[in-house]
Amino acid sequence: MTDGEGRFSDTVEGNVTSWLANTALPLSTLAGILDDELQDALAPLHQRWAFTRHDVVAHSQGGLLTRMLASELPPAEFVPRGGFRNPSNHFRGRFHRAITIGSPHNGARLVRYLIRLDETGRSDWFEPTRMPRALWRYGFTAGVMAQLAPALIAQPSVGLGIVRDKFDPAGSQIQELNDPSLFAPWTPDAEAKFHLVRTTVNQRQAPSATSSSFGHFLLGLDGPRGSIVLPRGSDGVVDWDSMGAHGESEVPSPNVSALASNLEISHSPPEAIFARDPNNVDVLGQTNAGAVAAHVRRVLTQEQTDAVFGPFPVPGRLSDATINAINAAADGAEVVDAGAVASIEVAPIQNVQRLQSPRVASVKAEPVPGRSINGKMRWFVELFGPGGVTLDYVDVIPDSLDSTQATVFAADEAVGDVVVYASYKDSNDVTIRLKPLTALSLPPVGSSLSSIAITPSTVTLTANGGIQPILTVTYDSGIVSQRPILVGDLEVNSSNDQVVDVSNIASWRAKEVGHAMVTVTYQNFSTTASVHVIDSSVLSAKSFDEWKGAHFSAPELNDLAITGTDSDHDRDGLSLFAEYLGASSPKMLDGMSPITLGGVGDDHVFIDLHLSSTAAGYRVLLEESADLERWAPTYEFDPANPVMINSSGVLAGFKWLGDAYQIRLNLNKASYYRLVAEP
Repeated sequence: MTDGEGRFSDTVEGNVTSWLANTALPLSTLAGILDDELQDALAPLHQRWAFTRHDVVAHSQGGLLTRMLASELPPAEFVPRGGFRNPSNHFRGRFHRAITIGSPHNGARLVRYLIRLDETGRSDWFEPTRMPRALWRYGFTAGVMAQLAPALIAQPSVGLGIVRDKFDPAGSQIQELNDPSLFAPWTPDAEAKFHLVRTTVNQRQAPSATSSSFGHFLLGLDGPRGSIVLPRGSDGVVDWDSMGAHGESEVPSPNVSALASNLEISHSPPEAIFARDPNNVDVLGQTNAGAVAAHVRRVLTQEQTDAVFGPFPVPGRLSDATINAINAAADGAEVVDAGAVASIEVAPIQNVQRLQSPRVASVKAEPVPGRSINGKMRWFVELFGPGGVTLDYVDVIPDSLDSTQATVFAADEAVGDVVVYASYKDSNDVTIRLKPLTALSLPPVGSSLSSIAITPSTVTLTANGGIQPILTVTYDSGIVSQRPILVGDLEVNSSNDQVVDVSNIASWRAKEVGHAMVTVTYQNFSTTASVHVIDSSVLSAKSFDEWKGAHFSAPELNDLAITGTDSDHDRDGLSLFAEYLGASSPKMLDGMSPITLGGVGDDHVFIDLHLSSTAAGYRVLLEESADLERWAPTYEFDPANPVMINSSGVLAGFKWLGDAYQIRLNLNKASYYRLVAEP
């Protein structure tokens, strides 16, 4: 660490967040944790040195968190110390310079591929033919297999959700991180200076039939799919473009550098998984490669004159076409939904060593008539329980002699319903996906079912829209557990099939404008969901009267107790006009107030506005007062041109949500505020 001028260096050991939290927690939460831990680590140094800034070298996820701490004004609930330049560092910046190594600034294309494999049940690394092919292709010795064992466990763990989808380039966290709008929550401060370092394996080539790492081979990327998922190579995990924080067609910024392509440097250990020949490992990890350390040193000392620091380059998001191409690569072939798993037989408890005291069921899946199996049946199992849907405490093992049969295991800790899935490829290389079934039902010990509920219980959809509801069951012990929605296990009926179609009981579709009650029945218990289907014109309604006309019937419009300006028909505490301004539904208890308190600082307050993007004919003023008598405008809102009209307010955040704008203002704590709407 330096004081920014290279006058001293020191090494500190701070508290390290547990690997589980580091893996599981969202990026926004971890950014605040990193800020706290950096402060703790710096405290001893402040007793010996006078400084406000320091350099940061960050690897992988650490690079994302570092750039988040370099935001102009990150959300206060996650980073309460404020933006990159704040009073604690005398507005000089949280750190002097930052270097990121192998960081997935635009997510990891490989993660999208793995998630898609998992979603479709096509986990190729479980395909029985892959391991014998690997043994034949690489001629493994026992020593090599022992070295690769952790990786062979880690790779399927990625697809099964242990490595989180926060690195999915199509996921909400990466999308939010790279939000290009002017006042996005993680907009980098232009004064923060970054340098981005990337390395590669496989000589910076896309995986192919002639050149592929062992790990990419296991994942089925040693062919055409490799050039789709990793077209410009990777460090084995993070793709080339993402490490350099640039979009597919964007030119890298000058503050991006790369080590030579002949240096095989992977994202992390075990290196053998990223080698082209695991029997002759020529790969080092980014955190233990001397070449990386030397490169970083030269960048920091400016010995490498062409390695510059500059503002963080926010990358362009991956296009829908690219995401779809990666999904298609994972899908591999046409998928056909077929009949349910043929039969199920509950077996007696056996002493199975894989899981302690498991509950066991035998299942059998018959191929679809006329679509014979090419290869073997593939199986997948998950548990619907109090914690939602998980892969913990359950397993499924195919019969070694007959893959159409398998055994499902559930540990004593498992509570809920164990659902088993089966799929196979036919002679035309078409994936046949059989309908799942509940293999085991494991209610809490000593508990009885007392009620069921469907979420959402009230919802408004536009015509041709849809939802995938969640069913929960409550036991008399108070335990609430999620339950699968499967044909044969429960009944789902719509009071008006022309309005809401529930022929697919797990995915309801809105057909035409109207209202329907959907009733779900399970084990003699019933629950209902109220579904309003509105015309899409609601989203483009302009005046207050037009908005009311899109939501209410003619008799309701003539009843001022329902549609008067100050009426509160849905009893959520908001007047009808407030619902109009706040883009809330007048027939749902959503209670989205157009003005709320977002947070309080030492001398300021965050006021959050949630205002319709389609309301017209009105201007909305935020007014402030020191004495509740004299009021002055601070902010004027117009859907076409939201602007500040008074320097007493600072626009701290602005986001378009489709039907509404979300606005955060940083204002004087000593004042009172009110929202006024005028024609």
